[in-house]
Amino acid sequence: MKERSPKRSIRRRLALALVAYSMGCVVLSLLAVYAGVVVPDRQRVDSTLLEEIGNIRALDGEADHGPVEKAIAERSGTEAESGLFYAYWENETQITLAGNMAPPAEGALGLPGTLADSDGARLATYVIQERHLRVARQVMPSDRSVVVAQDITPQMTFERRLIETSMIVGLIALMLAIGTGLWLSRGLLGRVERMNRIILSILGGKRDARVPVNQRSDEFDTLALHFNKLLDENARLIAQMSEVTENIAHDLRTPLTRIRGSIESALSSAREASADTEVMHRVLADTTDLLETFGALLSIARVESGAESSSMKTLDLSQLTRDAVELYEPAADEAGCRIDFTAEESLSVRGHRHLLFQALSNLIDNALKFAASSGSLEVNVRRGPSGPELSISDRGPGIPEDQRKYVLQRFVRLEQSRNTPGTGLGLSLVAAVAQMHGASLTLSDNAPGLCITIAFPEGAPLPLK
Repeated sequence: MKERSPKRSIRRRLALALVAYSMGCVVLSLLAVYAGVVVPDRQRVDSTLLEEIGNIRALDGEADHGPVEKAIAERSGTEAESGLFYAYWENETQITLAGNMAPPAEGALGLPGTLADSDGARLATYVIQERHLRVARQVMPSDRSVVVAQDITPQMTFERRLIETSMIVGLIALMLAIGTGLWLSRGLLGRVERMNRIILSILGGKRDARVPVNQRSDEFDTLALHFNKLLDENARLIAQMSEVTENIAHDLRTPLTRIRGSIESALSSAREASADTEVMHRVLADTTDLLETFGALLSIARVESGAESSSMKTLDLSQLTRDAVELYEPAADEAGCRIDFTAEESLSVRGHRHLLFQALSNLIDNALKFAASSGSLEVNVRRGPSGPELSISDRGPGIPEDQRKYVLQRFVRLEQSRNTPGTGLGLSLVAAVAQMHGASLTLSDNAPGLCITIAFPEGAPLPLK
């Protein structure tokens, strides 16, 4: 089956919709004019005729027809003033008894008309010598007919002109609607087509292509801005993935090479229990490092995907931090470092206990690794301007300002930490946990040293997904 072009289909439908809307507005407007001008004028004429017929009918008597003849004769004399025509004649002989209007041909007024009242008066429109007459006829009980007519040629001329003008206006509106519909569809769909070309060029390998943004700031420009932001974020994630892949290959190559070298050395040597045990210990240590690395990567992936957000609940941040500090106090004592802990009581946050504890542990462990020689580090829990805040400050070498965002990426290790054990994933996990909790992570200068602050929002925030 041949694939239909959605571009042409949308363009056609947009043009047809605009045509239908425009013609609908024109038709409704003309109907409103007709109902507001023509119909009331017709009703006024019919009411005048029926009222006059009723007045004359009230004068009729079976024995005396004089009052009717007299009334019609008097009314016929005022034709120039009233604009009405009258006729009163015998039905059988068609002899005119009174009036200023000749009786029509035989059966002319017997054509179907409009039954206007319960007494049998009928209304009809006739064309006599190119003039339109609206005629009301009443057959009297005396077998005589009374006809009252009014010349409605001006009204009919107005109606004809209204219809002709309506047709012209409708034709002009139709042409304008078609032209406007094609112009709008071409303009709007042209921008969509440009976006499609950009997408195809990106799929073709041109990763830096972006949708042009005009200065009109309309909905398409907003869509283009959001689309470009999506492309930028996608490019950033691709670059980050490439960098992470390279870092994984670089950081895991050394332990894997050591494992392979240890196994090959053991296989090429004579079997000795002590040597084999030493080799197995080295292999176990290297595989443990590998498992820790992959475990950290898995934890970061789970946090960033929001898989752990369902386990969030209200926690006492002060007590959680105190537990982490107590866990690391023996290690700090062994390294000759003191942990100064201060906390305001009962500062609650909504969070994941295990992940927050792991993030705290990573921060304290990093501070002990790089700043133990300074003699002390400070851990504070307090209420900040926007909510609870946790800060860990040390007196170590710190991190240069231009590299503070860089160290939050995966597998990033500065030159001064290359010889320190670790995977380069600790701060990445901390950043992911902070983002999951809607908290801000700030690295600042402690003069000397580094201060890391996690500021939680007030009011038990919902997890980010």
